[in-house]
Formats: sequence, C-alpha cells, structure tokens
Amino acid sequence: MEIVKGVLGFLAVVTNTLFWCFFLLTIAIFKLLIPLESWKRLCTKLIINIGECWIYCNGLWINTLQRPKWNVEGFEALDKSNWYLAVANHQSWADIFILQGITNRKIPMLKFFMKNVLIWVPVIGLAWWALDMPFLKRYTKEEIKKNPELRGKDIQAMEKSFERYSRYPVSIFSFAEGTRFTEKKKIDQSSEFGNLLNPKTGGIGLTLTTMPYIKLLLDFSIHYEDERRSFWDFLCGRLSEVNVKARVIDIPQNLLGKNVLIWVPVIGLAWWALDMPFLKRYTKEEIKKNPELRGKDIQAMQKSFERYSRYPVSIFSFAEGTRFSEKKKIDQSSQFGNLLNPKTGGIGLTLTTMPYIKLLLDFSIHYEDERRSFWDFL
Repeated sequence: MEIVKGVLGFLAVVTNTLFWCFFLLTIAIFKLLIPLESWKRLCTKLIINIGECWIYCNGLWINTLQRPKWNVEGFEALDKSNWYLAVANHQSWADIFILQGITNRKIPMLKFFMKNVLIWVPVIGLAWWALDMPFLKRYTKEEIKKNPELRGKDIQAMEKSFERYSRYPVSIFSFAEGTRFTEKKKIDQSSEFGNLLNPKTGGIGLTLTTMPYIKLLLDFSIHYEDERRSFWDFLCGRLSEVNVKARVIDIPQNLLGKNVLIWVPVIGLAWWALDMPFLKRYTKEEIKKNPELRGKDIQAMQKSFERYSRYPVSIFSFAEGTRFSEKKKIDQSSQFGNLLNPKTGGIGLTLTTMPYIKLLLDFSIHYEDERRSFWDFL
C-alpha cells in the first residue's frame, strides 16, 4: 500500500507542478518582455498567486493520500503586509512541503535561499526563477585567487534580489544549517548541538544587513516521529506524523549599529589608521528618501575586507553589539541568562565576504566584581 501511495504521490506532485508551471512561466515571459514597472508589479502578484495555488494543490493530494498528522504549535496567521525572516532545521525534502503548507496564505510566500545550480533543474528550476527565489552563487578561495574580479559578485547578486523584495512583502527563508542533517555531517563538523549542525549565518546576516525593514524572525523546529527521511519516504506517507514548534521573535530595532565611533577625538583617527572596519547603517526612512544609499554600507564593508585579503587579520565582533545591562536584557526579551540577543549582521557579512576564514575564536569573559565602568577598570 505504501508503494502505491508513493507512486500516486509522485504522479500528483509532477502533474501539479507541470500544470501550474505553464501559467507561471507564461506570465514570467510577458513580465520580461514589457519593461513597465506597473506591469511588472501586476505580473509579480499573479505569479505569487499561482505559487500559492500550487502549494494549496500540493496540500490537497497530501491530505487525500497520506492523512497527515501535523501538530503545529505557536504559529498563527500574521500580517501579510509585513516582511519576515524565517529559519528552520533541515532533515528532509519534506521540510519544504510542510513549511509551505502551514504558512501558505498566512504570511507572504516563503523565498528559499537556493544553490545556483538548482536553476538548471528541468521545469522546476525555471519555476523557482519565475518565483524570484534568491539563488546563491559561491566562489571558492581558489576561484577568487585566479580571478579577483569575482570577489563580492555573490553579494552583489543577492543585493539585486533584495532590491526587488523591497517592492512587495516577502518571507525570506533559510535552513540555518545550510544542508540536511545527518549524524555523519554532525561528526564531521564537530557540532555541539544535539540534533543540529553548526549554523551558517552568511545568508541570514546579509538579509538583516540589506533589508532593515524586516522586523520579525519566525523560528521553526521540525521533528518527525519516523527515522526515515528520504523524499520517497515522504511520498509513501512514512513522514506523516510531524511536530512543528514555531516562535515569533521580534528582531531588536538596534540590530544594526552606526559608525559613530570614528568621530571620537584622537582615538577615532587611530582606529581608522589601524584599518578597523567601521559600520555605517542607514534606516528604512533614510533609504526611502534617498534610494542610492541602498547597499552603500555593504560596499564600504567589502572595500575594507578586500584590504584584509592581503594580510592575515582577526576580525572581532562583540556579538551582542552593545554592553550588557539588565535593562537592555528586559527590553530585548532576551532568553539568555547573562547575554543580550546576538546581532549577526557584521558576522554574517564577514563570513560571506571572507571565505578564507576557517576558525572562530569564542571568548567568554566573567568579572568577579559587579562594577563595570571604565573608571572602575582604571
């Protein structure tokens, strides 16, 4: 019976995909041919509606063939006029169908970070392209060494995608681990997490850096009752019992700092002379008034990092972005004992722009005395 379910499920997903891809790609072609902004916005809305219909029809065949038990905690419909950043653990191709199913038409359609090679997958690759999915093209240290002009090209491509996303609400989605979980990968990475690989923050950091109008993080945790994880197992209904826990987390308003420290008398000039990477962040209002400011902060950081490729450096960041205090902890609703919520913008941009960094040094500092001012130090 399971094999019959698997065959019928495979035929259903292929038929559903081919049917909606015809309409999807037709509108996408007309969108390319007519370069009017109002026309492009109309086509984008139609394409998103088609994508949501495809997800809805996937739900129909899944419910009919598998009678799934998806226990979802902590997630309800949110405002579709807002932008969101969503993350989840990754164990199976089924994750995508489940996350799309529980979020469809409740938040803006999920935009998954995808490897560049996936655009060449027959039919579905073009569909992902038409749906404006952000494709990631990564260059190795060797490729950049052979052709220095490749440095920063991946980030520029991502910025271009994110510029499109400023025109309409989206939910940027990333599997934080970057790949599906296996015990072998966990051992190879020396992961300290029980059922997770080490997170990759590049795409998430770039999202937070480039899209300051994202205010909420959706954190999904997926657990399957069955140990089998293949896509065939999903089609056969073996992954029908799923527990999904969701958290909606406010992203702190002060997540991205500004480079005010360069104006500190004397020592500011000393920091500048020592090639310190100063961060200049623009608010959503500033970018709206002057669209040319978009991406200027990242370009400045990239310029600093280009210099750092010439000699070894240790890039340092206070992960919390500001000094700890109990008041700040309460304001941020921090869930950490003696820490504020981490800010990933600078760290994510560092990992994205400097692929030759291989080691992370993690320092934990504890003072025996409760006093913390600079005068107390002196």
